[in-house]
Amino acid sequence: MKKFVFLFLVAVSFLSQTINGQIKNQLTLSKFNFTDQNMNETGIHKEFLEATQPKKNIALAILYSALLPGMGELYADNYESGKYFTITDAALYGVYFGVNTYGDWGKENYKSFAKTYGGISLTSKNDDYFAIIGNYKNIDQYNDEKALEQRFTEMFDKNIMNWKWESETQRREYRGMWLSSQRAYNNLQFVVGAMLVNRLVSIINAVRSVVAYNKNLQEQTSWNIYFDANPNPLSTKNFSLNFISTF
Repeated sequence: MKKFVFLFLVAVSFLSQTINGQIKNQLTLSKFNFTDQNMNETGIHKEFLEATQPKKNIALAILYSALLPGMGELYADNYESGKYFTITDAALYGVYFGVNTYGDWGKENYKSFAKTYGGISLTSKNDDYFAIIGNYKNIDQYNDEKALEQRFTEMFDKNIMNWKWESETQRREYRGMWLSSQRAYNNLQFVVGAMLVNRLVSIINAVRSVVAYNKNLQEQTSWNIYFDANPNPLSTKNFSLNFISTF
């Protein structure tokens, strides 16, 4: 839960900074004063150069997409494609919690079954113990096998770890319940793997989006130009070359 809160705060902070940055650029551009005093040596307005939107940072795009897929694309103004990674990530989180909940439910279920029909105490029993008791009818059968294999350190204390299934049918039923729960837990690794793949693909897409954004920004700055003639004969600059960038 803490991870979700952290990711949410990061996303909100990022969106706030992006929106504020865009508003700031628009307000700055509206205040341009196209006069000779605002020209530099090349004839380009100084205020315009300061207000030109900077290039996007590839490292930041990678970081955003690693934290939450789609955020890198949003940073690069390409959330139209990034939203699908965000939706996929949300769906995978839903699957993860669903599968994990099913595994927990199955675990509680087979423990209750073992207590009722195997006569065991749930106190101080680890997961290995619950895996073992599904393979042997009782503790004597298990200890006899370990003794024959001369693996005496693996034998159980009958006063603490004792169990005895009332029938072979009940042992098999318990085993099936245990396997069902374990399969659910094992499937979590595939869900996590899908999350990692989703982040990797989002990172690649975010990097491509940043490259495209910066290339487009450079083209706009390079080609959107106009010449300005100053009719004032006393002015030191009669002509100026101005670059216009679209936001």
